[in-house]
Amino acid sequence: MMRTLKTLSLLLLSLAVLVTSVIAYRLAHPDHKSFDTSHEYPDAIATKLDIVTMDKTGNPKSRLQSMRSTHFSLQAITNFIEPRITLFPRTQKQPWHFSAKRGQARHNHQAIELWNNVVIHEPAGNNNAAMTLNTHDLVFYPDKHLSETSWPVTLLRPGVVTHAIGMKAYTKQQRMVLLSDVKTDYTPD
Repeated sequence: MMRTLKTLSLLLLSLAVLVTSVIAYRLAHPDHKSFDTSHEYPDAIATKLDIVTMDKTGNPKSRLQSMRSTHFSLQAITNFIEPRITLFPRTQKQPWHFSAKRGQARHNHQAIELWNNVVIHEPAGNNNAAMTLNTHDLVFYPDKHLSETSWPVTLLRPGVVTHAIGMKAYTKQQRMVLLSDVKTDYTPD
């Protein structure tokens, strides 16, 4: 009897530690969004997804990679874990690379929302320095060649760090507009 009581006490203590650990982890690692999959079962699941879209002349237009994607046809959404998007320009300019921990494509990929450690990177080219932008949440509209966020952003270029609130990136023209509270720190070589 005493042994059963000790075993039961140890089991309850272990369960309490596990529940506390899960709660503490979720509080320490908040993800402001979660995938709403309660309305239907997925109709397609892919791991290590790698899709290249070509233009009419057979050149790569974009590439979508994800560690895991789950598609829900009734909601017309696809959820991504660790999505990476590469946009290949038609000119000799460098491609733009987008990445995040989570993503969701809506309405047949007309809008792709990325969140949780969003990074946009353009490598250095003949006419431009390397550029990296960090933010928490961003929506990319592939057909409009537009990305936008209302979240704080940090833009990094060699010797230059810029902070702002909100941003619009016009990927076809390869230009970016910072929306408000723009502050730049310049460090000469």
